[in-house]
Amino acid sequence: MHRLGSPGAKVTVTEIHTGTKIPAVSDNSGQYTAPFLLPGEYDIAVQSPGFKAALRKGVNVAPATIRCSISNWMSATSHPR
Repeated sequence: MHRLGSPGAKVTVTEIHTGTKIPAVSDNSGQYTAPFLLPGEYDIAVQSPGFKAALRKGVNVAPATIRCSISNWMSATSHPR
């Protein structure tokens, strides 16, 4: 999630090698989400009425690793006596 200064801004995230475009709109707090991005290099364009259009080129998205302990999720199927 990224923060912009303008709610309702139109955001286009473009993977530069394939041209795949992911649209988004900023929410009331000026944040937007572009889910399910694959690792790669992206251009991000933002347009909002009353503001100059913005373009950020060459934003790198790296693979992420989420680490968590599953021990808190699991419960025993039988309790030792």
